[in-house]
Amino acid sequence: MRQILFRGQTRRKGERVWMNGKPVDSNWVYGGITMSRDLCPICGYEISSCQCLFGGSAHPDRGKERNVVQDHLYLLSDKQLLHLERLQRYWQTSYGDEKRTKMLERLEKNGTAATWRFGENNEYLEG
Repeated sequence: MRQILFRGQTRRKGERVWMNGKPVDSNWVYGGITMSRDLCPICGYEISSCQCLFGGSAHPDRGKERNVVQDHLYLLSDKQLLHLERLQRYWQTSYGDEKRTKMLERLEKNGTAATWRFGENNEYLEG
C-alpha cells in the first residue's frame, strides 16, 4: 500500500471549552491515502466480488474507467495490480487494427511494443 501520510489539526486549543470553562486541547489527526480494503480499481467492488469479468446488458460499460486505470497504474496497490493482471489475462484483448496486432505480437515476443529499435552496431532498424 502507498505510504503517503499526513498530519492535520481538526481543532485548535480553546476553540471548544469544557462545561467548567477549561479549554479543550487541540485535536491532531494522522492518516494517509491507504485504503482499508482493496477494491477493484475499475468497478469499485471488493476484489473477491469484482464485476469486471462479467458483461452484457445487466452490467454497465466500464470502458472509460478501464482506460483511466490502465493509464495510471502507479496509483494502484500491489494487490490491485495483481488483480488487474488477472483481469487482462481473462479478457484476452485483440485488435481489429493490423498495426496494433503487430505491436502486441512484438510485445509478446520481445517484451516491447516499440516499432523501432537499434541493432548491435547502434544502427536504426525498423521493427
